[in-house]
Amino acid sequence: MLCKKISSGETFATTFWPAVEYFEKVSPNSDDLKFFVSFSPSFSLNNISFENESLPKIIPLFYAYRWTELKPFNQFGFSSTFKGFEIFANMDLKVEPANYLIKRDEINFPIPQGAFYNLPLDMNFPRRGYLKYSNENFFLQIGRTKLKWGSSEFPLTISDSSPYFDNISFSYRFDYAKNKSFTYSYSLISVDPDLTATESYLQSKNVSNGVIYNEPSKTIVAHRLDFKLGKNFRMGVGELNLIGGKVIDLQDISPLIIFHNIYSAPYQNVLGSFDFSWVVVPNFMLYGEIAFDDIRLLSESEKSPMEYGLSFGGRFSSNALNGNFVGSIEFSHTSDWMYNCRTQPYLKFSNRVVMMSNFPSGMNFFDYPIGFKYGQSADMLSVTLNYFRENMEFKNQLLFLRKGNLNFENYYYENLEKTLTNYFILVSKSLFKNVFLKNLDIFADIHLQFQKKEKPRVDLSVGFEYSLVFKEIAEIFSGFIN
Repeated sequence: MLCKKISSGETFATTFWPAVEYFEKVSPNSDDLKFFVSFSPSFSLNNISFENESLPKIIPLFYAYRWTELKPFNQFGFSSTFKGFEIFANMDLKVEPANYLIKRDEINFPIPQGAFYNLPLDMNFPRRGYLKYSNENFFLQIGRTKLKWGSSEFPLTISDSSPYFDNISFSYRFDYAKNKSFTYSYSLISVDPDLTATESYLQSKNVSNGVIYNEPSKTIVAHRLDFKLGKNFRMGVGELNLIGGKVIDLQDISPLIIFHNIYSAPYQNVLGSFDFSWVVVPNFMLYGEIAFDDIRLLSESEKSPMEYGLSFGGRFSSNALNGNFVGSIEFSHTSDWMYNCRTQPYLKFSNRVVMMSNFPSGMNFFDYPIGFKYGQSADMLSVTLNYFRENMEFKNQLLFLRKGNLNFENYYYENLEKTLTNYFILVSKSLFKNVFLKNLDIFADIHLQFQKKEKPRVDLSVGFEYSLVFKEIAEIFSGFIN
């Protein structure tokens, strides 16, 4: 879809992507009901290591992504569409996160831990499921999906780096002239409010006028306007209002209120953004984004925060070798305390996903940035080249990342010495469809990471996926019944 748009010299009317990506759907877009099941055994190599075979309470971001991107060994569910309505549920079965990160097993199938029934099976699913209605100009959805704002490969405001967001989202597009329109989009996002013992203590100190704001609640209100000003140019403005330590009320979730100038509010943190996309000539697009966590006005002291992120890039498309190429070059920057300039744990722009494990038993926190994939205090140059054709896909990225040591565990009031680490990261994913048999796909993913004075990190995963789609659930068991 993106390739066709750029090739024709046109940009999208909006860059709000609120649903499961089209290539993840098993059911075709027709008025029907489909049940699906797929098996994806894979072999992997990685050099993840933790001392004493124990995990920290909060999993480091690079390791969190390693488990997140692990292919499920089995998926099953159903999908149905009817006159604009859609329902989708996907149960993805994986190895428990703690077990995988400690044991470093070579296969993605849960190996019994002692007794045959002690399977380290991840029970934190499903990670996809929603109800949706849409037509040409209107969209409404409730469920668990990815979200994304902007045209960047690595968005700054809301990105698809998280495995999911629990959200209610809607958008409406009004076409007021040929190739001109504006679109309003809104999302209400709920984030898991679990805290560590240290975080609970810090949040309990959030007192204002005798009121303690430490209720177990963290919610993000996101809204944006996209203006398509011609066939080839679009610009958008958006805002995130993060409410933490207090249950939301109507003044927090109002869809048309701008929540600016509330730095003193003890339960809110606001982030504003601007982005654009411009197809300069057919097959070439320029795009960019800037996001402000806080702005220091001229009248404010230098101790006041001035935290921002920016990105700029170019994207091209081409038809060659019986397929489509889409590539981009992009620069991204986030300042030291971007997403994180408040002293209250609930007011950090992070998406906490709580993972339970049984072998070993425990509960771990996976903190994904709401925005830029690698969080604050980062500079990155990325080069992306994707190739698609009927029976194969290749996705390749080169990342030159310079990352500071400041993370979500740190706080703005701390006097920390900043250190920088340079990373060179190569990500390559290959997919060959319908190999030997219909519905049999072969995949190979490799992740190489290099940094000074450290051993290279090599993550390799190869395997196959076999999927079946049925009109009736009874068909799944028909082989056993007959």
